[in-house]
Amino acid sequence: MDIKRLIWHGSIPLKITLSKTESRIWDQTTPYYIEIPRISYLPVYLDLLIGFFRTFLLDESTASAGNAWFSTAEDAIPVRWHLPIGLLHDLHRPPPPASSSTTPQPWHLVLHFTNYPDILARRQCDWAMRDAYMNKLKEADFLRCGSAKRVMSLSKHDSDALWQSVVDHDLDTFTRITSTLLPTTPRNLPIRIYLPTPAPAPPSSPTTPTPSNPHPSSKPPTASVGPPLNTVHQPLTPLSQSQTLNDLLSSHFPALFPDPAKSKSTLQRQRERERSNGKVLGRAMIHGVKIPGEMPLVEVVREMAGADGWVDIVVVVVVMT
Repeated sequence: MDIKRLIWHGSIPLKITLSKTESRIWDQTTPYYIEIPRISYLPVYLDLLIGFFRTFLLDESTASAGNAWFSTAEDAIPVRWHLPIGLLHDLHRPPPPASSSTTPQPWHLVLHFTNYPDILARRQCDWAMRDAYMNKLKEADFLRCGSAKRVMSLSKHDSDALWQSVVDHDLDTFTRITSTLLPTTPRNLPIRIYLPTPAPAPPSSPTTPTPSNPHPSSKPPTASVGPPLNTVHQPLTPLSQSQTLNDLLSSHFPALFPDPAKSKSTLQRQRERERSNGKVLGRAMIHGVKIPGEMPLVEVVREMAGADGWVDIVVVVVVMT
């Protein structure tokens, strides 16, 4: 099985519960368990979730896709609906240490229909997720080719079929359409780098809902995941050599990713000192997998781009011991 197919078939198990401040039975609402493809998006499943949780709501009139938003159960941080679910998982739930013996559990998200956070963009219509996806596809096309003509030239039938292939998890249709979008030699590489920041302290518990006040005021916390690092990434170095993942990361985060141009013995001595001092280093994760630093960026993009054409790199900070 090739890398693209493995990525396409990767999935994230979720446990979704209704916000207890919006539930008529507080925290006793039955959770909804589902396994979602990593390349898919949370809004795709809203109709299913609304149908399941509607009867548990204190106010069923709030149950609409435009009102819905998700937060992490662990630290109550709103999650961005326009990012792929696999990326959201990697940003909010970094992998445990290799030595950990903890059994992985479904990622727990909370569904809300009130107190929509200001930090999240509003979905003004049912096709907002499709539009967001197509816009990201155009951005990736512009970087690769110098214009978005290839995406803009897709027929309406193919544009609709492309988004539907993501919704239906139809790799064959997706591959057939996107094969016309990829240039032999890209001008630039569509890569975004995310560096999670420490999560804020959980907010204080909101007022218990009452019949006269079914939606107590509770200001949502600030998101702990900042915007990605968006710079122009080129396939070659200034010396016309193939640029590697290490080249890219060490240029932006030299403290986390030591310069790979150093001699092996020097790098080994440096890492020994860092281990003894408990220094932090970075680990590059794509689709939840640690990627070798020597991998050429062109190969990274060709093999590991997501459904929107972008490679999303999550930098996980680890303490060397």
